[in-house]
Amino acid sequence: MSTDKPFKIEQCTIKPREFSIEFPNGEVKILQPKFIEVINYLAAQYPRLVDRQELIENIWDGNHFVGEKSLTNAIWNIRNELKRTGNNYIETVRKKGYRLQVKPVYLDEEVADNAVQEKPVWYKQASSVAIFATLFLCVVVYGLLAFNPSTKPAIKLTKTITNDPGREVYASVSRDGQHLIYSWRQIGQQPNLYLRKLKQLQEPAKQLTFSEDYEGRAVWHPNNETIYFQRKSWDYRRCEIVELNVITIEEKIIVNCQAEIDFALAISSSGQYLAYSKSTEAEQKPHVYLIDLENEFSETALYPCIERCQYKDLDFAFSPDDKKVLISRTLDEGLLESIFVYDINKEEFDLLTNSEGDVKGLAWHPSGNSILYSAQVAGQRDGYSINLKNKETTKLDIAGFSYPTFLPGTNELIYHNYQNLNHLSSIAINEEVSSAPFPLVQSDYSYHSPHYSLTTNQLVFVSNESGHNELWLSDIDGSNRQKLTSMTSNLSFPKWSHNGEFIAFLGPKAGASGTALYVLNVSSKVIKQLDSEVEQHFPPSWQLNDRSLLAGARTGNDWGLYAFPINGGEPQKLLNRKVKMAQQTSDGQLWFSPGRNKGLWVLATDKDTNTVKQILPASVFNVSYQWQISESGIYFVQEQSDHVQFSRFDTTSEQLDAIVKLPTGTIDRMTTLTAIPSKNRVIFTQREFPKADIKQLSDPRLD
Repeated sequence: MSTDKPFKIEQCTIKPREFSIEFPNGEVKILQPKFIEVINYLAAQYPRLVDRQELIENIWDGNHFVGEKSLTNAIWNIRNELKRTGNNYIETVRKKGYRLQVKPVYLDEEVADNAVQEKPVWYKQASSVAIFATLFLCVVVYGLLAFNPSTKPAIKLTKTITNDPGREVYASVSRDGQHLIYSWRQIGQQPNLYLRKLKQLQEPAKQLTFSEDYEGRAVWHPNNETIYFQRKSWDYRRCEIVELNVITIEEKIIVNCQAEIDFALAISSSGQYLAYSKSTEAEQKPHVYLIDLENEFSETALYPCIERCQYKDLDFAFSPDDKKVLISRTLDEGLLESIFVYDINKEEFDLLTNSEGDVKGLAWHPSGNSILYSAQVAGQRDGYSINLKNKETTKLDIAGFSYPTFLPGTNELIYHNYQNLNHLSSIAINEEVSSAPFPLVQSDYSYHSPHYSLTTNQLVFVSNESGHNELWLSDIDGSNRQKLTSMTSNLSFPKWSHNGEFIAFLGPKAGASGTALYVLNVSSKVIKQLDSEVEQHFPPSWQLNDRSLLAGARTGNDWGLYAFPINGGEPQKLLNRKVKMAQQTSDGQLWFSPGRNKGLWVLATDKDTNTVKQILPASVFNVSYQWQISESGIYFVQEQSDHVQFSRFDTTSEQLDAIVKLPTGTIDRMTTLTAIPSKNRVIFTQREFPKADIKQLSDPRLD
């Protein structure tokens, strides 16, 4: 049993009551209470091997859903602090637990507090006088501060740079601090690049590009005349990295990129290297490549892809001295990202954050001593700063904070403010007169990914109403809402079983990176994580017998469609190809989408053969998750150049009908929809046309 007595691990002193570690140089670091509880427990059990279950039972009261991930995080943080002494004091025994490798030396309270002794009478009298003098001085100083406006504490200040109709995003400041490039999407139009003079904001923006494509994430060359940006066709079949002179407006395509990879571009401080993300046939996950701008645009990988490419590299930024690269990486669809610092010379990764959320922009402080990033957690975006010396994280509490960039040579930064809430809406089908969507569940919180159960006549969906993305239940009109889960996690893609007894969903893998499949027993509220050795799972559905989940999965470059038994047993691989989402119809056929812009396919099975054929081409069916098969046909979303459209495909007559058009950006492509045939309605995730403005921030916490 652990105690609160202070103890030493070689030259480090741990004080459980104060949640602190004192290092040999005298520095004292306050850690989270659970971190100290873990090291305190391991010390009390020395030299015994302590398994993970025991630690979770004693420190997290047996809450395995919280404890699994939190324990991994605690061990990582404790090691990170103690490694300052050059030693690894905690041994990991794979699939068993942890053991303290050095015998702790427990200290008396008097010794730990530097042997406080009884002082003589004269000392006590002198101390009393000193105390009164100190109090008097504090009162005087407080009075001076209170009446001296120049000494008031610094506060954060923001000013608006752009406030035009539409969406202004991806701000980039020239190296001389004079100009701002950004992407502006006016309502009903495609986004183009615009230039503003930062010291003459009253002047109108100058349009730099005039295309029907998507353009974003521009970066400046140090010559303050050249920018580089990515351009994608609206159907995501073409992607280019373009060099543009902002004075002559002459442009040149320097390399082709992959349109299915999100916008991400960075340039080194020297201006020699341009970084972007791409995948190859051998290494299907995208990772960072460097274009040498001074050597005929030759390319090379940032790091050797040997046992390091299980992640996707999504965003990146060079350090001010070009010796390191900040990279956000994910094992899934970007719902949970981790941030690393890669040392180019040492070829080493250093983990800064683990499964932080959906990262929305990275930036180095000009000093190189801290980094800044935006993350969307449970539907809410905010900014965070990490001190690279002590790894302490500060939340900025700026709602909508996205894609920051520092003004050169200052502590001020530019960012775009993006705030939007998803809600559930209902749209009528099979009606002579088309109608606009009607709000179903809408408030100051976010709601998405509905699924309807014919058996229970209820909806399940995801909401952040509790502060986390949990599963909620309601009637089909949105009434009688109730929270089903309390996993304090980022859950997604719920699906009812056919019998209405269970709900399958995706969530973070307990104690590890990646996603896992979970099954909720609706009546008992018991949640089970399915055993699986694959790295990444995709949205689940149910086989007709409700005994297995159907889900696409991937390990390395090995993709497949699997049946995962819910009561144990080895997963069965049904199809050896890329699958993002699948559904089984009453005739046993498996319909699936391989991904965005990949079309709709079907696997027809009989006693002798399995036949795969494409039903809808990519030009018609270009979504991954926004579709559902029902008795009346396939309902899906079509992404067009200037709008999105709800459509229905009749599998018998092969007729394609448009239901309704909506503005681009008003449907979240990382959510699902559900049909209620008896009510002639489709329930989907809707959002208002995204409004984003560019702002400038001055905050003393960034110094």
